[in-house]
Amino acid sequence: MVNGRTAKTLILLLAALLPGAASLAFELNDTPATEVLNGITAPSRDFAIAVGNAGEIVHFQDGDNGTLQPPVTTNDLFDVYAASPTAAIAAGRDIVLYWDGSTWSPIIESGDDLAYTGLWITPEEDAALYGQLA
Repeated sequence: MVNGRTAKTLILLLAALLPGAASLAFELNDTPATEVLNGITAPSRDFAIAVGNAGEIVHFQDGDNGTLQPPVTTNDLFDVYAASPTAAIAAGRDIVLYWDGSTWSPIIESGDDLAYTGLWITPEEDAALYGQLA
């Protein structure tokens, strides 16, 4: 909840995140998200991913209001990083997920109440890194 409202109304200004995209801005209203969104990444001018509580993942294409992805987990997701529209990693409570361009798949699932975050993918997209909060 932000100011008594859920993430259903969300304004994202991504222009500052993308080099050479000074005129690009996503202004998203009435996204399909029903939970609070905790992280966002924009690997290209026309694609962004947001993750949030209860495992919600929303993909944004060409400045649209987003598409809720099929659920992979009900665990809260804290962070997301994408190297491209076909390589992304998301992490949260007891889970790390990988996006291959068509499907989100768990690469780590634990029941140890661990918080995973601190994500990165190499430019070659051959290694994904993640951290764990103590």
